[in-house]
Amino acid sequence: MRRRKQSPDQDILSGVVLREDQHDRDVMSLVSQLLDYDNAEELDTRASYLSMREVRPYQYDFLEFLKHCCFTVDEASGGQVRPFPGWYPCWRDLSHWVFTDSLVFVEKSRRVLVSWFMTCLDIWIAAGGVDPRWKNRGKRILESSSENRVVYLAALKAEGDTGTEWFIEKRCCHILEMFEKYCRDSTWKDFPSWTHKAGEISFSNGGRIKGLPAGEDAMRGATGTFLHMEEVAFWERAKECITAALPIRTGGGHVVAVTTAKVGTFAKTLREGGKKGVELPVYTDHMGQEVTSVLPSWVSSMDWRVVRLHYSCVNNYDLESARTGLTEDGVRAELEIDWSASTNKRVYPEFANLHIAPSPIRFDPTLPLLCGWDVGNQKAFIATQLTMDGIWNIWNPVTVEDDETVGDYEFAEQVYAFLVNEFALPAGVDIKRLTLMHWGDPMGNSVLPTHPSRFANPVVETRAFYHMLRSGTRMMLGEDQSGRKIIEDRPGFGWSVQPGKVSIRERVEPIRQRLVRLVNGRPALQVCPTATTVIEGFMGGYHYGQRADGRYDLDPKKNFHSHYMDALGYIASRMDHVMGVWVQEDEDEGDSIVRKHQYKSLARIGR
Repeated sequence: MRRRKQSPDQDILSGVVLREDQHDRDVMSLVSQLLDYDNAEELDTRASYLSMREVRPYQYDFLEFLKHCCFTVDEASGGQVRPFPGWYPCWRDLSHWVFTDSLVFVEKSRRVLVSWFMTCLDIWIAAGGVDPRWKNRGKRILESSSENRVVYLAALKAEGDTGTEWFIEKRCCHILEMFEKYCRDSTWKDFPSWTHKAGEISFSNGGRIKGLPAGEDAMRGATGTFLHMEEVAFWERAKECITAALPIRTGGGHVVAVTTAKVGTFAKTLREGGKKGVELPVYTDHMGQEVTSVLPSWVSSMDWRVVRLHYSCVNNYDLESARTGLTEDGVRAELEIDWSASTNKRVYPEFANLHIAPSPIRFDPTLPLLCGWDVGNQKAFIATQLTMDGIWNIWNPVTVEDDETVGDYEFAEQVYAFLVNEFALPAGVDIKRLTLMHWGDPMGNSVLPTHPSRFANPVVETRAFYHMLRSGTRMMLGEDQSGRKIIEDRPGFGWSVQPGKVSIRERVEPIRQRLVRLVNGRPALQVCPTATTVIEGFMGGYHYGQRADGRYDLDPKKNFHSHYMDALGYIASRMDHVMGVWVQEDEDEGDSIVRKHQYKSLARIGR
């Protein structure tokens, strides 16, 4: 264990402003009482706060603490120690949203010092910083009392580079050491002493900074003042971890998630939707001044305050240095904050914006839907269509989240409803009039009994999945009062599913071939622009896993995107062998015209 005490021979870096500490305990007591205010007394409280800010600026103004008490290490210049950069408007906006909103999502370019900013804030809160703007569920934790504040710092892992202990050792301890060396005596003289041990920093005022690895067990039950989560887009179980951590808000705590962009992640879901039109809001800052934000900000559909810090907002940003070592996709993701870009090794690197249709693709009810199925615990269904001129159109899939369990028949009902709502009804036809062709995972022909505990309502499905789709199933729903089993026969949907090819290469290559071909000057594969899930999969959500030695797996990584992409591959593996040209022949039957459809396996793409 290491103990950090005040150094007797402290010096001051040039540019650090000296302030005389004039602590008045009587005034402090008065302000502590005044901070228990309601809306009608807010102006008086702000006046009291501003008065105390003049006396104790570094404890009552985080921006003053950041500017005069915090030092960073510039990795790009060989580890040079520097005062915190004075990008005041950026830090003013970011601190405002952190204090006023209990859920904040910060999306950032690389090397904009947001992680350093948040680490400084962790220290300031644990050490007893005061800001009356901090409100959540009627509780104002950042009052004058500084006891028992617990700040959690969560990262991808516990140890190693960018782990929680790395952040505490290399960031928190560094900031504290530099503060004591250069400016403690001249700024915040009664700053609490501190000790560091593995994964935790303890302050003499009772405050603590504790490291948490990214895991729902570690997050669950955490109670404290503040939760700072780093690079959440790269957490494998981000949804479970963040969901487990949210109860910290019930005690008045705030949660901040910081990350660079990564395609196909739960983090992307957190920041989507909401009133994005109000991107530069006007707010009242801690000084009572009305200001216009320089950082774009909006509230997402999941109620997170999203704040965007792009490198263009930063003065004298070294873009050339930041780009070093990045691929084109890396630049888009890590610098431009493009959530559709991927730094993974994509299965389909040929996919580009030209494969996204310029407008929503309309379904043609006179042509068949080509449907793909993936079976197993995480099922997936996808509907596509081959046009008369050989362009393969793709719409969004029906999927099951990795943490969800859906019964076979229940999933089939979801697919049926999807076909009705997305295709039959918009086309003005009955679903029975749709021509459907199905290919899928060969495992769908296997009989796989499932255990009743998998389902909320106990059921047992003993027929093969594809047999159930075609002919229905018999399901045990439980027992009646006499102990007799309750059996219900569920009707089938009449769908016959043909097995696709097992080989991954034989599923991937046909899709790759379409991505590099043109039909009458247009891509042979088009994704509907509303099919954002499929676009994310093509852009890198569907990728090869990387091993510890840097090599990549031969097969794509199993994740959320792999299931519907497998379903797409089953279609592709059989489609070109049977499709060719779709021929329609109209025949008279009494007063109506019946269209008879048949395939000629004569033509390939572009013929």
